[in-house]
Amino acid sequence: MKTLKRSSLLLTLILATFFTASAQGYITAAGLRLGPSVGLTVNQRLTRNFSVEGIVHKQFLGDAYLTALAKRHLAIAGRGTNLYFGGGLHTTLDRKDDNGIGLDAIAGLEVKVGKINLSADYKPMFNFASGDFENHFGLSARLILIDNPKRFGRNNNDGPFNFNRNKGREKNFGKGNGPFRF
Repeated sequence: MKTLKRSSLLLTLILATFFTASAQGYITAAGLRLGPSVGLTVNQRLTRNFSVEGIVHKQFLGDAYLTALAKRHLAIAGRGTNLYFGGGLHTTLDRKDDNGIGLDAIAGLEVKVGKINLSADYKPMFNFASGDFENHFGLSARLILIDNPKRFGRNNNDGPFNFNRNKGREKNFGKGNGPFRF
């Protein structure tokens, strides 16, 4: 209960610091995830509507996990507010009696507020070896490390890496369509 109060206070302070939600996306964000576990999260956009997330988290009275998720984003109320859903795999980092590998699903809502990405989600997980099924609700606050919404503009849906060798090279040259031009 104390963790929930602290999480609510942290989110309130962050929201009070940034008054308006931005309608632009982000590329890379990293921060803290709170719920039945506490951990670090990194979210990397690959295209306008697809991202991958890595989470390292430790349950308060349980195991530590490494989780990898793929997520599909659906913009609502502008490009800075998204519904997302997806799935992935996890492995325990400290369990010695079994391999601790399992499946995860995720569904949630995220909003970009200034240079902060806030999200609330539901993340059930199933462990193959033990047969355990757990329901996790989490809150994440991430600092946006790379913020370049033009990279995912209308004419470039390829994500941060533009591998289209000849398509539109001349007209898009020098317009920041990805850090690598091949």
